[in-house]
Amino acid sequence: MLGDMMEKLRKMQEQVETTKLKLSNQEISTEKEGIKIRINGLREIQEIEIAPTLFEDHEMLQELLITAVNRSIKEADALYDREMAGAAQSIMPNLPGM
Repeated sequence: MLGDMMEKLRKMQEQVETTKLKLSNQEISTEKEGIKIRINGLREIQEIEIAPTLFEDHEMLQELLITAVNRSIKEADALYDREMAGAAQSIMPNLPGM
């Protein structure tokens, strides 16, 4: 019984690592009012593009940048949660809440 549990834990760890690798290669792009952000599924920002016209208004640029980054992080969080739940479900299909 302990051997079975250890094997399941090993498989789960492998699945988590595989899922993290998959997430690192998945990208989300969000764009709003001249700011485009590319972020991967591990919530790492890959690129930020800012329209040159936004540099004229420093305060607006800051507000738009914060909004865009937060939106990207929320989308990456949702992707991360879906992928990790899928990984857990594939290893332990009878786990409550999955």
